[in-house]
Amino acid sequence: MRQIVPQRVAAVVIWVVLIAGVLLVTWFVVAPKAVIDAPVVPADPPVTQFEAAPEVEPTALPALVVYVTGAVAHPGLYALAAHERVGAAVAAAGGLTADADYQAVNMAEHITDGQHINIPPVIEPTNSVPSTVQPTEPQRIAINTATAAELEQLPGVGASMAERIVAYRTQHGPFKTLADLDAVSGIGGALLERLQPLVRF
Repeated sequence: MRQIVPQRVAAVVIWVVLIAGVLLVTWFVVAPKAVIDAPVVPADPPVTQFEAAPEVEPTALPALVVYVTGAVAHPGLYALAAHERVGAAVAAAGGLTADADYQAVNMAEHITDGQHINIPPVIEPTNSVPSTVQPTEPQRIAINTATAAELEQLPGVGASMAERIVAYRTQHGPFKTLADLDAVSGIGGALLERLQPLVRF
């Protein structure tokens, strides 16, 4: 009885060792294959820092300044790009007014820095009003008091004629009518007609 128990214990130990060996062998055979057959999970890509946004260049400032005056809606200073023309400057000033003489300015001309663009108004033709001033009557010469030099200003009266008139007036007294002048030597009817509107008594 005492010999049977140890034999059984020995048999159990042997079985335990065998089972443990089988399990160990199975582990070494199966485990590497499972590792090999396992799907390969790709590694996460390395985290990179966000790239800085490219710097935005500031908008280029206007290169030219012009002064627009005259027949435009809003005269003043205006800043424009270097490639603009006079028409763009006029448009910036609000455009032409109704009385603008647009033909007096070249709208296609390139502007320059500091340029003064003046749009003149249309000049309306003025209607000529006939003058109401009557021509003044020529000043008459006083035949009885005029000097010889003043008498020479009369048409047809020369120096010698003027001297004869003065001499006759001195000798015979003042002339009373135009007909009295006919008594002076050299004065005829034709000359008297010319002197009538020019002399007074």
